[in-house]
Amino acid sequence: FVCANLVRGTQLASDPRQDTLYLKPYVILEKKIKDGAGAEQPIKIGIIGFVPPQIMNWDAKNLTGNVITRDIVQAAKAWVPQIKEEGADVIIALSHSGIDIKQTDMMENASYFLAGVDGIDAIFTGHQHLVFPGPKDFVGLEGVDAEKGTLGGKPAVMGGFWATHIGLIDRLLAKAGRKWKVVAATS
Repeated sequence: FVCANLVRGTQLASDPRQDTLYLKPYVILEKKIKDGAGAEQPIKIGIIGFVPPQIMNWDAKNLTGNVITRDIVQAAKAWVPQIKEEGADVIIALSHSGIDIKQTDMMENASYFLAGVDGIDAIFTGHQHLVFPGPKDFVGLEGVDAEKGTLGGKPAVMGGFWATHIGLIDRLLAKAGRKWKVVAATS
């Protein structure tokens, strides 16, 4: 379990990285992948999670006085550089947030703007219980490619609701020196 924007208590720190978080903000998984020649290569995958700040309204009875939330994008901008510093080759955001292109503070559906955070390579989004990519939902939104499955050019998926769909992101990686780089992706 990871969540970078759910804070214990009733006060936010002046810096998101100083917050007393309810869960770990991220993990870095060390895995092996096969390269084009069939040799196993190590890779470090950072996974960071977020909840919509509106949980404070929806579940006020249980949360008020116990936790507080921080803006998703603000938390991402603070934590993603640290994940990179700790050696993550790629970073995946698990965003229990939907897709909206009108930015506000404490957005409920912030995944489009989360994609704009430097260092995030892919987003698994949800919350709106719609399907992305696809021919119906999110078509025609500027910066959102509902056919290719990208938000601001980064691969993303939203898997409907109650297991109606599965989101899959297939990424092609290339090694540049000692680091991996995402060179292509299909959602």
